Amino acid sequence: MQVCNRCGVTRLLAREHKWLPNGTIVLAADPTYRMVMMDSAAFVSIFHHLSENIGLPIDDIIVEAKRRSGRNYIDTVLTGPKGMLVRKFASAKVYEKVGDQAAILGYGAAHVEEYRKHKSLTVTISNVYYGAPMAGDTCGAFESVERCDAGLEWQVSDSTLSVHVTAGLPDREEFEERFRYSAPPTLPGNVIWTPCLSCGVPTEVGHIHRYEPEKGMITERKSGRRIVSMGMGTMNKIFNELEQELGEEVPRMIASLEKERARGVMLAKGKEMDTSEDGYLRFLDMLPVRGMGIAVSASWQGSTITVRIDNPHYESLNAALIAGFYEATTGKKSRVSWTKNTEGYTLIKVSPAESGSD
Repeated sequence: MQVCNRCGVTRLLAREHKWLPNGTIVLAADPTYRMVMMDSAAFVSIFHHLSENIGLPIDDIIVEAKRRSGRNYIDTVLTGPKGMLVRKFASAKVYEKVGDQAAILGYGAAHVEEYRKHKSLTVTISNVYYGAPMAGDTCGAFESVERCDAGLEWQVSDSTLSVHVTAGLPDREEFEERFRYSAPPTLPGNVIWTPCLSCGVPTEVGHIHRYEPEKGMITERKSGRRIVSMGMGTMNKIFNELEQELGEEVPRMIASLEKERARGVMLAKGKEMDTSEDGYLRFLDMLPVRGMGIAVSASWQGSTITVRIDNPHYESLNAALIAGFYEATTGKKSRVSWTKNTEGYTLIKVSPAESGSD
């Protein structure tokens, strides 16, 4: 896979994704399919801690949600004549190409070990970011190409995932009526992108991120932290399913976990940060590059900051980022609250914990 010789972004990614002025990233083939770029460590940590806190494994929920989204994603990519040809001449080489889709999203580097047409697929993924979602994606990709249902077995050793997918009718009755999600409306925005003169992707994307498609990795240039790109709807489906299964405290647990991590990351930078209203907005300039929405306003009232984000990717994660910044810059523990995104935006309020506000 080639990377752009001017900005360094993988060319396949550049062709298949669009950064819009409203702070969202969408698939070129389906503008309703929204993507978001996340810190891989944050994503993995959230699920590991949730599983520990509730005392139950949640991998089955993650695998099923990603199986569905993986199938939908490949269905979207393989539209028209391209899809017809891929499915007619399905082979191990075709699946290596499908594996390129995982690589450009930062999921790892896939290699086909064995393929039996319409029957089974065995794949290993090195540098895998997280076993459960990647196993689900692999099964979903097989179902998309073969036009069938399938079951899977998977295991992770070190950073290598092994997945064996078999065509058939697995028992998924318990998941039949689950993973429902209605995307909120998106609002217009005025982000002005500077397109790369070679591939057209905003120059900010390559400036912030390093793409290594041969390794299946995306990293942040300054920090070296690993980044992955995933469907926003899928992420929300997983979190919403956990909330329905385990209770409405799940979003607050997610916010608390991510707030601690975000605060630590910012403190590690060891430099003074601007805490004015404009300073908060400058700090949140990175949201549109990741498809996380746009911070459109920030206002102080006493020791409380209120921030409006249009087109948020997931309210409690947006809130956690702001609360982490608040704690890193004030040295105070915080209380954070947010409004549900029903009309295309969320209002996030952060106050000192001792104030009693929530």
